[in-house]
Amino acid sequence: MDFFQHQDRARRQTHFLLLYFLLAVVGVVFVLNFAFFLPAQYWGWVPDFATWWQLPKVQLYSVILLAAMLFVTLKRIYQLSHGIEQLAALLGAFEVPSNTTCRDERRLLNVVEEMSIATGLAVPTVYVLAQERSINAFVAGYQPADSILVVTRGLLEKLSRDEMQAVVAHEFSHILHGDMRLNLRLVGVLAGIFFIYESGVALLTAGTYKPKHSRHELTGGRHLDGLIISPFSWPIALVFIIIGSVGLLLGRMIKTAISRQREFLADASAVQFTRNRAALISALLKIRGDKHGGFLYTPYAEEVSHMCFAESVSGVVERYFAGLTASHPSLSTRIIQLDPSYKHRLKWRDRAQQRAATDPNSVPAFPEKAALLASKYADKHAPKIMPMPEHLAYAKALYQRIPNSVLQAVHQPETATYVIYALLWQGNEAERAARRDLLQMQLGNEATEACAALQTPIHELGLEAWLPLIDLATPALKRLHYAQRQTFLNLVEALIKADKRVSVLEFVLSTILRQHLAPAVDHLKKPIQALNPVLSELSLLFALLAQLGGGQSAYQQGLSELTHDVPPLPSLKRSARDLQQALQRLQQLTPLLKKQVLDACAVCVLADQQVKPKELAVLRAIAEALDCPLPPMVIA
Repeated sequence: MDFFQHQDRARRQTHFLLLYFLLAVVGVVFVLNFAFFLPAQYWGWVPDFATWWQLPKVQLYSVILLAAMLFVTLKRIYQLSHGIEQLAALLGAFEVPSNTTCRDERRLLNVVEEMSIATGLAVPTVYVLAQERSINAFVAGYQPADSILVVTRGLLEKLSRDEMQAVVAHEFSHILHGDMRLNLRLVGVLAGIFFIYESGVALLTAGTYKPKHSRHELTGGRHLDGLIISPFSWPIALVFIIIGSVGLLLGRMIKTAISRQREFLADASAVQFTRNRAALISALLKIRGDKHGGFLYTPYAEEVSHMCFAESVSGVVERYFAGLTASHPSLSTRIIQLDPSYKHRLKWRDRAQQRAATDPNSVPAFPEKAALLASKYADKHAPKIMPMPEHLAYAKALYQRIPNSVLQAVHQPETATYVIYALLWQGNEAERAARRDLLQMQLGNEATEACAALQTPIHELGLEAWLPLIDLATPALKRLHYAQRQTFLNLVEALIKADKRVSVLEFVLSTILRQHLAPAVDHLKKPIQALNPVLSELSLLFALLAQLGGGQSAYQQGLSELTHDVPPLPSLKRSARDLQQALQRLQQLTPLLKKQVLDACAVCVLADQQVKPKELAVLRAIAEALDCPLPPMVIA
C-alpha cells in the first residue's frame, strides 16, 4: 500500500465517523434515560420504560441533550477549521521560536528541519507542552503544508538525539499516511461524546481544573493548585460523571477502531526511514520505564490521546479493558513487533527490576544473543512508503552545508523574508539593478544591504537548496501577521514581475509560498472524483513541463496517461496566477487521482530520457502544491 492508497483509505474512514458518532450519542441518551427511569420505577411513578419515554418532558430533555452534544461537536470542528494552532492553544502549548537559544529546543528543531528536507514535507510549526514531564508527541493538521508538531517537555529532556529523531520520524509517517486530517475530525467527534463527562468534572471542581500555560513553568502533578471541590454541586456532578462514563467508554472504542493499527505502521515506517530500530525501541523502553510514562495531565488529554506517540490517558478502564478501549497497542507489544527477541528480554528486564527493588546489590543479566533472533524483522515488514535512509543522509549533508548566516536568517520572521528576496535577486545586470531599486524603495537601504549579503552564500548552495531553504523559512514566515504576510507576498510578486516575465524557478517559489502562507482551498470542500472536469487545468500543467524538456511529444505522452482525448497544447503566455489557480483546483482531487496525475507528470518529464534540475524543481513544486510530498532526488 503506497502513500496515495493510505491517503484514500484515511479519507474513506472519515465517512465512518458520522456513524460512530450517531451510535455513541444515541447510546449515551439511552443510558441517561434508563438511569433516571430506575428510581422513577422504584417509587412507582412509571410502570415501564415505554411509559417513561412517552413523557413529554423526557423527550424534550433528550432532544436538548442530543442538540447539546451535536453543538459541542460542531463548535470544536469549526474551531479547529479556523487554525490548527487553536488545538495547541487549547492544550496550553507554546510555540518554539525558530531562533530559540535553548539547547533542547534547538536540537529538536534541527531534527525536524532535517526530516523535512529528507521527506520533501514543509517544516511543521513546533510546540512544546511545558507542563508535561511525560514523553509524548503528536502531529496535527488538515494538510501537510500547514501542520504542527507538539511534544512534551519530558521528550525534550529525557530522549537522546537518535531517540528524538526516531519519534519525529514516527510522527512524520502519520503526515505521509494521511492520518492528520482524520485525527482532527475525530477530535471534533469526541468533543461531543465526552461533553457530559467533562461537564461533570467541571461542576465537581467549579471549573478550577485547568492546565498551566507558562512556557518555562514545569510541573509534575495534575494541575491541582487552586483546585476547588464544590460541596453543593457534587451530587449532580457525580451523576454526570457516571453517565458520561458511558460516552467515555464509547468514545474510546471509536478511537480504538480508528487509530490503533496505524501505530504499528508508523513504527515500521520510522525504522525504514532512519534505519535505527534500536533508537525507536530505546525511546519506547524509556516511556515504559518512566514514572510519568506518556500520560498527559491536561483536561483535554482524552480528546487527543488517539493522536499521540504513546498512550496518554490512564485509569481503571485502561488498566482492565485495554484490549477494548486502548487507542494504542501496549508499549511491550510495539517493542516486540519491532524486535521479537524482546518477548523474552522484557520479562527478564522486569524481573531484574523487581529484584533490584528488593535487593539493591543484585546485578541484572540480559542474554544478549537473544537480540539476534530477528535482526531484520523491521526491514522486512516496513512498508515502502517512507523516504529511504539515503534521503536522511542527503538532508543532513545539505543542512551542514548551509552557512550559519543563512540558517540564522531563515529562523527569524523578518530575515526569513530577506532569504526569499535573495533567492529572487537574479538575472542579468539590468534585471538585478531593477530588483535592487525595488527593494530599496520598499525596504530601505539597510534591509536591502542585508538581502545583498545573503545573496552570495545562498546562490553558492546551488539550485538543489532552493526548496529546502523555502521550507526552512516557512515556520518563521508563518509568524508574520496577516498584513505583513500580504505585504511580503505582494513584494515577492513585484520582484518576480520586475523583468516582465516569470521564470520557472520564480513560478516554483511563488507557488510554494502561496501554498504555505495563503492556502486557498478549503479542506471542507467536496473532493473532485474524476479527471474530466479538470482537463483544462491539467493541460496547462503539462504544457509547462513539456516546455522545460520534451516539447509537444512529452505533452502528448504525459496527458495520454490520463485521457484518450488529449486537448491541443495551450499557450504558456497566460499568467503565473492561472497556473497557481490550476494547482489550487487540482488540489481538490482525491488521493488516487493525484497519484495518476503525478505518475503522468513523471512520464512527461522522462519523455526525453533525461531529468533536468528545473524539471525536478517544478515537479516537486507540483507535488507540494497537491499535498503529495516528493523526496529529493538522490544519486546513489
